[in-house]
Amino acid sequence: LRVSSGAITLLLISYMGKYSLKILSLLHFKTAAALSLYLIGFSYAFTNLETGIGVLIQFGVVQLVMFASSFLSDQKVPKNKSIGAIIAFSGLIYLLWPSENFTLNMNASILMAIAGMAWGIYSLLGKDAVSAISATTASFVISTPICLILVILIPSGSDFSWSNTGALLAISSGSITSGMGYALWYYVLPKIPSTNAAVSQLSVPLIAAAGGMIFMQELITLKFILSCALVLGGIAITIGLSKNADN
Repeated sequence: LRVSSGAITLLLISYMGKYSLKILSLLHFKTAAALSLYLIGFSYAFTNLETGIGVLIQFGVVQLVMFASSFLSDQKVPKNKSIGAIIAFSGLIYLLWPSENFTLNMNASILMAIAGMAWGIYSLLGKDAVSAISATTASFVISTPICLILVILIPSGSDFSWSNTGALLAISSGSITSGMGYALWYYVLPKIPSTNAAVSQLSVPLIAAAGGMIFMQELITLKFILSCALVLGGIAITIGLSKNADN
């Protein structure tokens, strides 16, 4: 429902805005594959992970993927960015390290990490998009049958249930936060460096954790707080020192 409603909304926007649509292109198939893996990965992972922890894993991995891309593309990486990435990665390892008082579902954690990798790749591919609306529309249109097939083939581990409220939330989420939100993200991506794109997303874990506390009565542990501090601290070093160097 989420991906299909996003596709329909974007098709309507493309039609009304008279955007040129070229669905079948290699770039769009790549972005659709990454988008599908991201959507399926986090959807299954969140059934066994609390909101704040899941999002911290996801966006910690996103940071690593986008940092690795800069390194592999032979871009000169300043020392402060390397140090910041190491600190952020240390926070992720600390969160995932098992202890007596804090355990994680490792299968769900791996799925969330895969979702983070997919979102990082999706974001990197977006820097090559000529038209944000056209690229996002094509990605959602191609991703819809892919997600449908994967949902049918992959067991959920629980009985399927349906509610009108859940369906309404999925449709509104797909149309607004996913469809139009991802189009806006693709509009911004070509205008900013990859490292800035990675860092700009790292407020999400804190927002998600706050939402989990308010709406789902989730508990925030000391281990999560320390992990979050390491991840965000690493990002602050990466961006803060870069800005000082530029000035």
